[in-house]
Amino acid sequence: MNASATVRSPATRWTVVVPLVVALEPVFGWGRELPPFAAALVSLCLCGAVLAAVHHPEVVAHRDRGGAHRHSARPRPAPA
Repeated sequence: MNASATVRSPATRWTVVVPLVVALEPVFGWGRELPPFAAALVSLCLCGAVLAAVHHPEVVAHRDRGGAHRHSARPRPAPA
């Protein structure tokens, strides 16, 4: 079976889960003094959200170019 044909639940993808966790963080930490461990965890989650935001357009660009690397010198095929 082709790996791109597999269907995954959105809840199991880190690119969905991490931004949702980041969106819920202010609910639990707003107006509170966070201990260093919690501040570090918030920082890691924010970094993960940024990576998820960058990951999505990279995947779309990879699909649009038929799997070619974005810096490839190979010319793109003419649209049909």
